[in-house]
Amino acid sequence: MPVDVGEVAALVDQIGRRQVVEALGIHRATLARWLAGERRPPEYLIPVLRFWASGRLPGMGAEWSGWRMAGGALVDPGGRQWRPADLAAAWAVEQALQAMQAHCRRIEAQLIAEVARQAPDTANDRFANLADVRQKAFRKTNGPKAV
Repeated sequence: MPVDVGEVAALVDQIGRRQVVEALGIHRATLARWLAGERRPPEYLIPVLRFWASGRLPGMGAEWSGWRMAGGALVDPGGRQWRPADLAAAWAVEQALQAMQAHCRRIEAQLIAEVARQAPDTANDRFANLADVRQKAFRKTNGPKAV
C-alpha cells in the first residue's frame, strides 16, 4: 500500500521537521526526499506520525481520555504538564501523605485519651464524632467561651 506523501507532509509540519528527524534517527535529507516524493517512506511511518501528532501513544485506551503527550511531557486533562521527574516524585509525595495520615491518626488517638484523662466525667461518653472530641479538648485547654 503506497504511503500518502501529502499526509506525511502535513503530519511532519504539525510535529516539526527537526523533531521528526531526531526522533526517527534519520538524516534531514532522507526526510526531504520522502516529502518530495523521491523516496518512498516506510509504511509504519503514517501510524507513528498520526499517534505523535495527536499526542497519544499506542495503547492509550479510554481511561486516558483527555491525556496527551506534548513537548516531552505527559499533559493531564486540566493542562498540567508532568515531566519524568514529576512522575518519579509522585511516589515520594504519596509516601509522605501516607505518613502524615498515620501521624494524624496517632495524634487524634492521643487527643481522645487526653480528653478522657482531663475530664473523667466524659471518659465514658460515646462521642458522636471526632469533632466533638476536638471541641471538648479546645474548651478544656482554652476555658469557656465568653458570652
